[in-house]
Amino acid sequence: MEERIFKARASALGKIMSNAKVKGELSVECKKYLVEWITDDFEDIDSKYFRKGNMQEDNCIQLASQVLGIGGISKNEVRMSNEWIEGTCDVDDDLTDTIIDTKCVWSYKTLQDAATKLNKDYEWQLRGYMMLYGRTNAILFHGLLDTPAEANYGIKVVWEHLPIEERWVAYSFTRNLALEEAIIQRVEECREWIKNYNGEIKKKLGIINQIK
Repeated sequence: MEERIFKARASALGKIMSNAKVKGELSVECKKYLVEWITDDFEDIDSKYFRKGNMQEDNCIQLASQVLGIGGISKNEVRMSNEWIEGTCDVDDDLTDTIIDTKCVWSYKTLQDAATKLNKDYEWQLRGYMMLYGRTNAILFHGLLDTPAEANYGIKVVWEHLPIEERWVAYSFTRNLALEEAIIQRVEECREWIKNYNGEIKKKLGIINQIK
């Protein structure tokens, strides 16, 4: 079997880049993700929140286009990959040299949570996209749209009665090459960990492991 070379998904960079309790080691969260990658056995992420995000993705992009004053943007379908990471951003706008990634929040409380504190996992995701697409700027956009009944056990929840300025919050980033170097270094560390992990696992498979 051909050996797989580990590349981090941009959407999972927050897990990869999370800090360990012991300096110089990989975090528990990072190792868990790496084992999932090795076994190709990722946790099921289906939920009502995930379904709403999928169903309202295009509408969230259009809301972002409207309030950010960036016309003519649409869902990006071009997946990018380099030596270390891979992923597909929501919007790649070459006219403004900007990546836009949208998050369709579940409720007004969720929007307030997003406004109160930046989700660092999302920041890493956007920085990965800037690295992949070669863009200078990125915008993380949280939008509050109606919840389709199909995503909420048959119950539709309407939010469009709120003023539009109360239905979104966004964060902007500029490209940081030092952080991209940190990503590259961490991916290389992950590859070394995977190599060692696979070696240890192979020693234990197909034999009786004696416990004293």
